Amino acid sequence: MSCSICLDETTKCERTLYCGHQFHDQCIEKWLEDHNTCPNCRELTHPLVIFEEDCKRELITQDFVSQLLLVMMATTEPSKIIVKSNGSISVKPQSYC
Repeated sequence: MSCSICLDETTKCERTLYCGHQFHDQCIEKWLEDHNTCPNCRELTHPLVIFEEDCKRELITQDFVSQLLLVMMATTEPSKIIVKSNGSISVKPQSYC
């Protein structure tokens, strides 16, 4: 097995993404600083948060951010988290064809 980022042949890749691809922890952390997709197959590696166009800035309070973070941490598969203009949050699984 090898890490497809550094191409180092190894039997120990520390991080497995949702899609099943494995990487060295330090390699994938650097990649994820600028991307939210797997470098191999481009599946989302963490939830994508989408705000509806008519969301107001007043919606973004400390309580709202805490609630959003809880939803993000509880999401265990690639998903879209949609924030509605009324402040409600819905989670839709991301499908890949």
